[in-house]
Amino acid sequence: MIGRLIGEVYANVSRHAPSGGKYEVSVLVKTHSLEITEVNDMGARHSGSLPGGHGLRQFAAEIEHIGGSLSTDCENGIWMFHARILFADGFPARRTG
Repeated sequence: MIGRLIGEVYANVSRHAPSGGKYEVSVLVKTHSLEITEVNDMGARHSGSLPGGHGLRQFAAEIEHIGGSLSTDCENGIWMFHARILFADGFPARRTG
């Protein structure tokens, strides 16, 4: 899941950030969780809601199902993304049921 989520984050930067715009992605590994944070310029072309698929919504459902969180926000032309994935015994928790 983590590799797919990071791929989705970079795909969204490529899709929505202006050419030459700034972006930053960080991955922080902690004892019981992993956090991914991403911010990027949005530019004038995305002043309202973002077009696109359901990638982040699907990841949010999957991550929240195992007790983590995923949030996004867009403010003053800056897109912000944060995900926290919980670990169980040193590995990402798995969905059950």
